[in-house]
Amino acid sequence: MPAGYRSFGTLHSHGSSGMRSHDAETTSQGEVSDAKVPDRLAAAAFLGSLSAHAPSGTRRLAPSDVLQLQRSIGNRAVRRLIHRAPAKDDVQRPMEGMPGYKMDAAWAGPEGDRFVWDEFDRTLTIFTSPQGPSQGKALQLTYKQGTPEEIEKLAPEDRYTSVEVLSPIRAAALEFLRTEQGKYQETEADRATRVSNANAIGKRTTLCNAHTGKFGSVLAGAKANLGGFDPRAESIKAKRAGAFHTLESHPAGPKPGDIYSCGIVNPPAKDGRLRTANFFTTTHVGVFKSRRPGPGGVEIWTVVDGGQGTFEGRQETRERTRIFVKERLEVAIPKKMAGAEVKAWENKPEEIECGVLKSKLADAGQGADDKLLRGWLDIDEYFGSAPSEATSSGASNRVFVGNAAAAAAAAAPPPAAAPSPAAAPPPAVVST
Repeated sequence: MPAGYRSFGTLHSHGSSGMRSHDAETTSQGEVSDAKVPDRLAAAAFLGSLSAHAPSGTRRLAPSDVLQLQRSIGNRAVRRLIHRAPAKDDVQRPMEGMPGYKMDAAWAGPEGDRFVWDEFDRTLTIFTSPQGPSQGKALQLTYKQGTPEEIEKLAPEDRYTSVEVLSPIRAAALEFLRTEQGKYQETEADRATRVSNANAIGKRTTLCNAHTGKFGSVLAGAKANLGGFDPRAESIKAKRAGAFHTLESHPAGPKPGDIYSCGIVNPPAKDGRLRTANFFTTTHVGVFKSRRPGPGGVEIWTVVDGGQGTFEGRQETRERTRIFVKERLEVAIPKKMAGAEVKAWENKPEEIECGVLKSKLADAGQGADDKLLRGWLDIDEYFGSAPSEATSSGASNRVFVGNAAAAAAAAAPPPAAAPSPAAAPPPAVVST
């Protein structure tokens, strides 16, 4: 890459310097460069705020931070990125072997920082070098919808719907998703065996959980056991129950790399009533990648999920969208439990504002019905934190354990803090 294009990590250690510029270039390898030396003072200020951020957290940046970031990576380089053709399909990306399939290219800076543009969800992710001052953190910038001409007219700080600072484990998660999307989960022989066995027992299961199991293994090796359909149960078993979040405990929703869990939204019990749900039925698990605003106040979630395609075909891992809305539902509350099994329900359901995921695209072996967002596994807390107890708004929410147990969990004193283990190393980078 030409010397005028400075990496995100290296800018932290440089002082101010004079400005010089010449035309932007595209290299023979397709790399987009910005020959104008970025504003070093702005970059230093921005990276200083990044370094001061807690290592285990993720936060949204203020417009002033975004403007400093724009200057640090170069306005002209970003302008060239957003002028690339948008994705033709806004529902899912193509599979390998299909027209339009590709793995998003990673452009490497001179100090090991890497830049990845995903035209499908309009994100630019900057992966900093693990050996650099930002120690393997990443930034995910989500651009607004619109034509390149419309985006070009906006002020730099107004071109994004969000900019998020991501921990090294979340950076590793996005790198895995970059290389995994569009791949088949099984061979033709495995497909034939799976379908034959399913027909014999009359149960049509898919491989969505195999994707999250592989995801967890790549991130943390033998420490992870995320191949089931219920990440809440897995977090409790791993003594990381505090890592399971719900919309009640964390209204902002999942962050990039989190494993989300779905259930069923049922029709109303009677005409004129709300739709119904319980939080015990599990139908799907997947990995959250990004969000952006949609029409009418909805959120467009981009996820990378296994168990895609058709049940009879080879199971696929796809980058795709789901529409997220909030809806009041009549939720069944357990009254009597025997272990993890509900023995009796409260007489009256409770009206609760829930997350609902919509799509015109069905998962393999299922209909395109709305899905209940049960919750999600925060990978920072699951992989990187000390053991944590379930909270009354999270894994011990009344929708899972009943009112009495939830009240007891809320009244319990917080556990003593324990030292956190070392974070898992990121997976090896796959070159493109």
